[in-house]
Amino acid sequence: MRGIRLVAAAVLVLGLAACGEATSTDKSAATTTKVVLYDPCTIPDEAVLAAGVDPKTKESGIEGRPRSGWEICGWYNDDFALTVYSSARTIRDYGAKARNADFQSVTIAGRPGEQFRVDADNRDFKCDVVFAAEQGSVQISLLSLSPRATDLPDPCRSLSEAASSLVPHLPR
Repeated sequence: MRGIRLVAAAVLVLGLAACGEATSTDKSAATTTKVVLYDPCTIPDEAVLAAGVDPKTKESGIEGRPRSGWEICGWYNDDFALTVYSSARTIRDYGAKARNADFQSVTIAGRPGEQFRVDADNRDFKCDVVFAAEQGSVQISLLSLSPRATDLPDPCRSLSEAASSLVPHLPR
């Protein structure tokens, strides 16, 4: 169980690395404006269960600790971890990060987004999708927890299937 938690923590860190540090202030304004971020831990348990992960494994932040500029929530099962990140970053910010690769437009549960992979990741184990939101963006990551990549189908296909129950609960 501890091993799964460590791997799940690793996916949280990799997800944050996918778009760098988020800022929640508008530097173009004379005064700073704090962006109110969506809390992905408010996704209903029924949707989490439908995504194929155990609602009882819910963990906010990284190993239970908040991360400045982010709202993070993750869940897992024996095969994979799902993590939802909310930030003030835009999809353009994700695309500008050199480590992010293989961008392609996708539609999940009727909502357009951008699927990508973090270049340094083993492509057989992780996939991400980011959706635009009024606050900036919401990202969903899937990390295979299987010791062999062949134990889980393509992580991007698995992400699309799992995320379809979460997407309707994300902010527009």
